[in-house]
Amino acid sequence: MIQNVVKIGVREAKFPDSALLRFFNLVIEYFLKGESIRLYNYFMLIGYVVNDINTKETKVGKVVNLALRVRRDFKNADGRYSWDIITVSLWEAMANIAADTIKKGSKIIVKGRIKPSKVTLASGAIVFSNELFADRLISFSDFEDEIDQYISEDDPDI
Repeated sequence: MIQNVVKIGVREAKFPDSALLRFFNLVIEYFLKGESIRLYNYFMLIGYVVNDINTKETKVGKVVNLALRVRRDFKNADGRYSWDIITVSLWEAMANIAADTIKKGSKIIVKGRIKPSKVTLASGAIVFSNELFADRLISFSDFEDEIDQYISEDDPDI
């Protein structure tokens, strides 16, 4: 008995009530446990890792920079979904977790904060940028056996 349809990454999954509730309870418990829902500097991305996981040592500690392929929520003029590549930095413990648990092609959820910065160039021009720092990470491989039995393979964008 299929009750619910949920988008997971680029796929549409049809879940029985019990599997849907278990999945969302785990995600909510993991991300919101002990935190206020009124977060102001916050992002959450669901996507595919497109680069190899390389841990780098810097002056301030270990870092892994992930490039995530994230699908936009709307179709372009050609009737297809477009994708963005978004870079996220994971530091110290998060870098170790990423190096141990994910690989290129992994489906993940990343939650974190945005660090704005500005740089004054030699020409005097000011350039603003944002860097994304992850503080939580979930790999879909933790749920893959349960999720894959409900995912439709008919999506041409996979």
